[in-house]
Amino acid sequence: MSGKWVPDLSSAVGPKYLAVAGEIARAIESGELVPGDQLPPQRDLAEQLGVTVGTVSRAYALARKHNLVSGEVGRGTFITGMPTEVEAPRTFSPQADAVIDLQSYSAAPTDQGSLLLSRALGELAERVLMMPLHKYPANMGTESHRQAGATWIRRSGLEAAATDVLPTYGAQEALSICLDVLAQRGDTVLAEAITYAGLKSMAAIKGLHLQPLEMDDEGVTPEALEREAKKTRARLLYLQPTVHNPTTRTMSARRRTEIARIIKKHDLVLIEDDAAVSPLRERPAPLSAQLPGRACYITSLSKFMSPVVRVGYLHTSGPMLGALADALYANRLGPSTLNLELATSLVQSRAAETLADAYLDAMGRCLDTARAVFAPDQFRAALGSNYLWLNIPRAWNADEFVRAARQQGLAIPYLDNFLIDSRAGDVGTRITLNAALAPDMLKTCFAKLATLLASRPTRYSSVV
Repeated sequence: MSGKWVPDLSSAVGPKYLAVAGEIARAIESGELVPGDQLPPQRDLAEQLGVTVGTVSRAYALARKHNLVSGEVGRGTFITGMPTEVEAPRTFSPQADAVIDLQSYSAAPTDQGSLLLSRALGELAERVLMMPLHKYPANMGTESHRQAGATWIRRSGLEAAATDVLPTYGAQEALSICLDVLAQRGDTVLAEAITYAGLKSMAAIKGLHLQPLEMDDEGVTPEALEREAKKTRARLLYLQPTVHNPTTRTMSARRRTEIARIIKKHDLVLIEDDAAVSPLRERPAPLSAQLPGRACYITSLSKFMSPVVRVGYLHTSGPMLGALADALYANRLGPSTLNLELATSLVQSRAAETLADAYLDAMGRCLDTARAVFAPDQFRAALGSNYLWLNIPRAWNADEFVRAARQQGLAIPYLDNFLIDSRAGDVGTRITLNAALAPDMLKTCFAKLATLLASRPTRYSSVV
């Protein structure tokens, strides 16, 4: 592309120079602009956008400051690559390795989201003057921090009091603390046979044994939970009942009631991970709602707001609350007040609701693209998640399929990342609905995968 790129500012809010600079960054990340491409001359772009030359000049200068572009007198302005550490780090760079990332989380960048976060950060600068910055924060966060967490949790259908909420540094910390407090090295933890990859990593580090539970179209089966709870005498159960990560399955209300009955019967403690679908309002009530005093419910704001807003909320009650609070304090001497103030501002102003709606809209558009490309039997998906599950045909070995996708320029995760038991039944993998990609590029990526799914692997053998 040589000087033909023109950003779309029709929905831009805020200063135009920031909007132009942001569009340059997004075009680079989506692959629309690649290193070596020349941007239009400043005067030409100003005329096309209906702005002043000074506006375009400021945008180019900002992009140059972050090493997105370089300018050569007499030649023009050229794309150099991805931003330096001055900007928020990005999870992938398709230009750097010629591979599109469909395995890592990536939010959909929007002008509205950037503006809301920018405003909240501006207000945060004023709030800092009111904070006691000379000492460590309160063990469990302030009342307003916990109230914001309770407000956000209640939208899921779980009635939460602020006194039962622990603010955390994202859902990952909440899960880690639960495992530290509720299990000891060598203990068995029951979990879905196909599970969140982060749980596998934590269990390995903490020396815990994960016992797989058989699944059907609604997730864990009551029969499997009954059998394994009796056989292993495990105390701890980890589940994702709503839009399970990675398979996207959701438990019915009837299944939740049956699972809750078995949990009570065998005196289990449930860790319910709801972080992946935090923005989803129309959904079944969390399983934890039926298990007061024996459940830890985890949610987060990071996925739909921004990965840099590292705030999660852990809800529990009874004796576990104090033990978890003590463990959190021992690990980090209190929560990050700045992070929690930012999250509280966004929840109280209802900007969090706006960001959640924008996230769901973006994921919905990505799902529409998937439905237009994949055959119904090639994938499984659900609104509220930023991923879908690919059903890999039996003709393929799952690892072969991942390698074949890589040859097509697509990075997708290996099935083993999610498997506790290789006999789990499903042969497939999760791919991320990468909303940061340009729509045409996302459609092209899906089309490549759909073609692979409909084909058979090419295998070669030699005779010696």
